[in-house]
Amino acid sequence: MRQERCDNCDRPLLATDTVCWHCGHPREGAAVAAAASATAVASSPLTAVSGYAILTAVIIIALLLVIRSLGQQPLIVINSNAQRPRGWTAFTDTQRRFTLNLPPDWQLEEPTDPAFAALLAEKEGVWKTAVVPLDPSTILLLARSPDDTPQLVAVARNVQLHQLSLNQLTDLITEQGVEIQEIEESESFFGAPQINLTFATDGNVLCSQQYALQPEDSYLLTICMDNTTFRRSRDTIEAIQGSFQPLKP
Repeated sequence: MRQERCDNCDRPLLATDTVCWHCGHPREGAAVAAAASATAVASSPLTAVSGYAILTAVIIIALLLVIRSLGQQPLIVINSNAQRPRGWTAFTDTQRRFTLNLPPDWQLEEPTDPAFAALLAEKEGVWKTAVVPLDPSTILLLARSPDDTPQLVAVARNVQLHQLSLNQLTDLITEQGVEIQEIEESESFFGAPQINLTFATDGNVLCSQQYALQPEDSYLLTICMDNTTFRRSRDTIEAIQGSFQPLKP
């Protein structure tokens, strides 16, 4: 291999030298180009390593963001005893506070929807009775079937419901002039205390209430129909109630 030497002092040089490190004389022409090329070749592995390091860091950050996002999604428990009937809609409110299944073609309105106020006013007395002992202002969802004898569903929320005993709850309901016909305490499929009761109201209407009692947020799901429709729609009522689930982040 040919040894590079300084044109001024004839001392040996390294291939990457652009200036003689003995006398300080600059190298010229092809020698300088060769030195620059050698320097570039020497630095290219470092550049590649830096690029891989940056790419690895980006991938790790992206994975952490995905994991964080998944961790913030609501947890849904599947109820194996209440499969969604064919054609039904799986509804989750816009705030992701609860989910339930409803029959097809039903009108669904949340408080932020333009038609919510009109639907509430149309049958204000029924809705008010449906969510007793809560106030209609706590309603998060109104739903109704499209037929002439509508089936009505309401979901309401209250942070203090879980503090009431069963007797206190039934007293508050009967104070509104309704007659409780059935009542049952149980545990929901997602592990929370649950109360189911059925009461009759004026105007030949029956309502089935389901309370999901939780310390953070308690929910009331109510299904109301006229007496005849109610009696023949047990499967529909049970399918809706069996699908209702508060969502936790």
